[in-house]
Amino acid sequence: MTFRPPASPPGPPAPRAFLIGLATVLPLVVLAVLFGNPWFRDWWFRQHEFRNDYLQPIQSVSFLDWGFTRYGQPPMGYVVIDLFGTLLALGLTVLLAALAGRTVDPRRGAFGALVSGWWAALVACGLGGFVKGLATFQYDDLPAPARLLWSATESGLAFGFFYGWLGGLAALLAFLVGRGRTPRAAGYPAGAPYAPPPAPPAAPYGPPGAPPAAPPGWGGPGTPPPYPQPGWGGPQPPPAPRGDGPPPPA
Repeated sequence: MTFRPPASPPGPPAPRAFLIGLATVLPLVVLAVLFGNPWFRDWWFRQHEFRNDYLQPIQSVSFLDWGFTRYGQPPMGYVVIDLFGTLLALGLTVLLAALAGRTVDPRRGAFGALVSGWWAALVACGLGGFVKGLATFQYDDLPAPARLLWSATESGLAFGFFYGWLGGLAALLAFLVGRGRTPRAAGYPAGAPYAPPPAPPAAPYGPPGAPPAAPPGWGGPGTPPPYPQPGWGGPQPPPAPRGDGPPPPA
């Protein structure tokens, strides 16, 4: 008897997981284009000099900046490292969301897709903020660069925590769109709970190479009876001797 492990239900294919990753990063790219461009940063720096503190929350939206501005050009080393932090945050968002999307159940994983997109944006932006904080070491006259490094990391985590849900919603939408295109296993009805296929019937035990045993109460073709039966044409046993006379002649 050969043991066969139960077949597993079809998992999310790689193209759909990659689609979840692209959908997660799309809102972050839109925020980077709208609020991380040099023109917005110039306007924000001017408002910051004018002591317009009510615009302070807008600074977190421009976390994924392009690393340069026409209003006070930073050193080139700062520009390169800061831009690399932005690209790293976006690239890690795609990678982490795609990897997390492969673990989502293709039939009951809507909430998992939402959390996977948010988690990917949170971790990726936190790491990108750490790299952006390293760019502050390009300034020689900045006090406490280690504190600025931690502040940049906090900015990345805050951006991913509050705006990563936009990526999670996009991942959920991609999951719902791609769920109908998931290939199903043969004989697996849509919407039915998964159940392993039935095991084959066990064969009767017998020595290797022996013919299969016949069911009880039935003889195989051409099987002789275990002992002679009366009326079957075989030799009949002599009658038993009686006590009131001589035995019959043989």
